[in-house]
Amino acid sequence: MVSQSYTTERLNSDNFRSFTEIFHASFPGNQYNDAYFVKKFDTNHSEHRFYGHVAYDKEKHHPAAYFGVFPVFAEWQGKRLLSGQSGDVATHPEHRQRGLFRILHDATLKLCKADAFDFLFAFPNANSLPGFIKAGWQTGQPIETWIKQLPTRMYIRLCRKLLPKQFAATQQNKINQLSVEPDNSVAQLPGLAASFSGSNVRLTRSAAYLSYKNSLGSKLIRLTHGYAWVAFKGNQLLICDLLGEQKNELFQDLSVFATNAGFDYLVFTSNIKECNSWLQGFGFTKRKQIALTVQSLNTDVSAEHLMLTGGDFDNF
Repeated sequence: MVSQSYTTERLNSDNFRSFTEIFHASFPGNQYNDAYFVKKFDTNHSEHRFYGHVAYDKEKHHPAAYFGVFPVFAEWQGKRLLSGQSGDVATHPEHRQRGLFRILHDATLKLCKADAFDFLFAFPNANSLPGFIKAGWQTGQPIETWIKQLPTRMYIRLCRKLLPKQFAATQQNKINQLSVEPDNSVAQLPGLAASFSGSNVRLTRSAAYLSYKNSLGSKLIRLTHGYAWVAFKGNQLLICDLLGEQKNELFQDLSVFATNAGFDYLVFTSNIKECNSWLQGFGFTKRKQIALTVQSLNTDVSAEHLMLTGGDFDNF
């Protein structure tokens, strides 16, 4: 049996290097360094840490594969739920097609269920989706990515082309001037999931959660009518969420900021139908869909209950 050729261990601080070795071998040329992963796996904001397993081949004890989830709190019908997002699942190229995904998957789900996780969710790619479905995960409303091109001024184009370093410094300065540290007053403001999805399940926007996300590269910026939680990718401003009561005015604030800061595109990701219809009214067009899968453990949350925005992805 394939499983007899491997041993499994729960991920911890002592064997953490095994995960990074697997990830870098599986995705050569990726943009993430080990310091980033140390911060990413420090999920103390959820009061839980290290929910995943590593497989090693018995002969040489080389790291072979990893499956795990990132703990995060959610809200549903006035209750706090413990959830986990599957992320950074990887198998070393030399150990693929050995059934390791299912072995590590089952070990991790058993651990999560024993520790009272209510449900898990994932955004598997086309290659991974069949494995999740075979393991009993439900598919829900797909995550849709929407994009809007902004009217880039000519002088911004010239500065970006002729003085790239100065332009980048000026853009960063504009971002820094509006950036704030999350606190409880900000975390209590309604996000788009709360505004559009009614009583459906959404992830909790606590100050600790937002601070954790900001440590990975996103920013919380203060605008006239509220706050925008954003990230940046080249000339694109990615909208993780909008926090405030006046959503239309807040979006207009963000559009003005993005244009003045020299971004060419606004990008938003969500599976909330009402929110996506709202985006169309602001001139966004849909570009792609991403699968959403949910595994219920200790509650009856289904894939159709979970409403998410871009900031809920593990790589934001």
